[in-house]
Amino acid sequence: MTISFQPNPWLLNPNLQTIWPNYLRNKTRVSFNTRKITLPDGDFLELCISNGMPNNDSSRGVVFILHGLGGSIESHYSRSLMRAMQLNNLESVFIHFRGASGKPNKKPFSYHAGKADDIAFIIDQIIQEKPDKKYFAIGVSIGGSILVNYLGNYQRNNPLTSAVVISVPYDLYETAIYLDNGFAKNYQRYMMKTLKYDLQVKFEYRECPIDLKKALNAKNLYDFDDAATAPLNNFDTVMDYYKICSAKQYLKNIQTSTLLIHARDDPFTPLKSIPTEDELSNFVKLELYEKGGHVGFIEGNNFWKPTYFLDRRIPAYFSSFILKK
Repeated sequence: MTISFQPNPWLLNPNLQTIWPNYLRNKTRVSFNTRKITLPDGDFLELCISNGMPNNDSSRGVVFILHGLGGSIESHYSRSLMRAMQLNNLESVFIHFRGASGKPNKKPFSYHAGKADDIAFIIDQIIQEKPDKKYFAIGVSIGGSILVNYLGNYQRNNPLTSAVVISVPYDLYETAIYLDNGFAKNYQRYMMKTLKYDLQVKFEYRECPIDLKKALNAKNLYDFDDAATAPLNNFDTVMDYYKICSAKQYLKNIQTSTLLIHARDDPFTPLKSIPTEDELSNFVKLELYEKGGHVGFIEGNNFWKPTYFLDRRIPAYFSSFILKK
């Protein structure tokens, strides 16, 4: 079932669609417990696990939520997605990647666009605890890239019933170049500030295995990935990292029902990197909208009280699989 998206007429500009929720969206209230998980290599990450269902109903399944670059439970979409799942009797497990919960992780590396092994471990852990549930996943931006890597590269035979990925940078090199031009430089500047701060905090009191000064002086995302992301994660070069981890190449391998939600006007992504139908497996469906920006998809007719398409589209998609055997 396809649910139509009618962008808010006051917020048609892709940059307004992208920026508005980050600064003016009210934080959704949702109750959750925080849980620290120790990973096989001794490092850790933190989960936010939703509490209870409306009217004490039993849950119909569990949804894993993977955030974007620099994201966390404080991101504008995080609590709202958890609440949207809860209103549809779906539990949610928001996964903070390594170092993303506000506490530096133990290992020199943290997460990147193709790091799917941590996700595989968490999914397996939760399923062992609740083996009688159906499981779903949502990946936002870089989290969507990680989820595609998990579905199509790292673990094709996985326990998920279905998945949704939103505003994914399908080609990492093309995205890095695109973000270094025009208005997109403003988004790059914001991301670089966050990445550099996290790197500086992590290595303030421990030995740094890379040239920290070079990373902190990086002028763009490509240079930062070259100085930090690639060497910290044992890639030979930045292009090696981009080539191995770019999500588009793995879409053809996916054997799990997966919905791709993307906007043509996404200010993070050049049009040429958006996948075409012949690059998708038979299990993958692309919903490509003219408007929506990057993880925006704001609708409604009220300028000050807009509504958000993702909060109704994603539960509706998952609901179509609930009753399937």
